[in-house]
Amino acid sequence: METRKTTILIADDDPDFVLSTKRILQTHGYGVVVAKNGEECVEMAKEHLPDMIILDVMLPDKDGYTVCTELKEGKRTHGIPVLMTTVLGRELRKPDFACEVAVGHEADDYADKPIPTEELLKKVRRHTRTARFY
Repeated sequence: METRKTTILIADDDPDFVLSTKRILQTHGYGVVVAKNGEECVEMAKEHLPDMIILDVMLPDKDGYTVCTELKEGKRTHGIPVLMTTVLGRELRKPDFACEVAVGHEADDYADKPIPTEELLKKVRRHTRTARFY
């Protein structure tokens, strides 16, 4: 019996962030699918039903807040944990900015970019353990 790999959907238009995050996750045994914009993220989430979504706040077509709301209201996607990410906290010198963003938009967790490897893996492990029960 073949077991399904835990899959993470990364929705981000920054190729460097996507590449580094994808490498980290794949090195630790996760499957990864990538969306370059919000619309693609919603469609891929419905199609792949990932165990978790790493969602950037700033996407080219629609912001991550809108995407997160659509996912949380979606019949098939409402239970998928969403980790919202942003560089805005660092740029604005507001260390809790990502937290404020996530709480206001139904995200399950948040992180300022760049995300240290251990922090990323800790958050992914925490949320993918519970994701299988939605």
